[in-house]
Amino acid sequence: MKIYICKVSQLFQHYTRQEIYEQIPQERRKSARAYKNEADKKRSLAVSFLLGQCMKEHGIPSDAKICYSKSGKLYFPDIDRFYVNLSHAGDYAVCAYDKEEIGVDVEAIRTYQDKVVAKLATDPEKQYFDRCKETERDRAFSKWWTKKECAVKLTGMGIAGLVDKDKETAEIFIKEFQPYDDCFVSVASFHDYFCDEITKVIYQDDI
Repeated sequence: MKIYICKVSQLFQHYTRQEIYEQIPQERRKSARAYKNEADKKRSLAVSFLLGQCMKEHGIPSDAKICYSKSGKLYFPDIDRFYVNLSHAGDYAVCAYDKEEIGVDVEAIRTYQDKVVAKLATDPEKQYFDRCKETERDRAFSKWWTKKECAVKLTGMGIAGLVDKDKETAEIFIKEFQPYDDCFVSVASFHDYFCDEITKVIYQDDI
């Protein structure tokens, strides 16, 4: 397993847009151009850039066929044991790779949403939020949401399925990371072994 993360703003400071296009998988170029919102387009390019770096590192050609499941999960139909999952939020983009199914989510610190917790949290999770100090709730909510979202992306069942007590699901293992002070990353798997840290794609202006 390997997880790559970058800051979108730093990526565009280090590379021109054309240079980024040249380093992303061919089948992702059209989808990146389809975004009308500039911020969304940059996030799409950044996460595709990380995917390209991951593919290159593992010997996957840039023109490899890419497909999407009904839940929108990206996969490579012609390549065995090469699973990836992508996420982006705010100024962050993440690509997670494993030899088995994987789900990942990144969140910049976001405002606590009581309605979301009331609808989707389990009773123990609700009790946890009730015990949280007001100043800690935003961070706690953001970390909790990444855990929910990465599990959803692993299973493809949807958020509601994760809180449906009558629905049997395979055991899911989740590991949390905080690669930067203002963001959380969670990764989900059907096995209980994970990488120890996230690989930061660092540029000269980080040093």
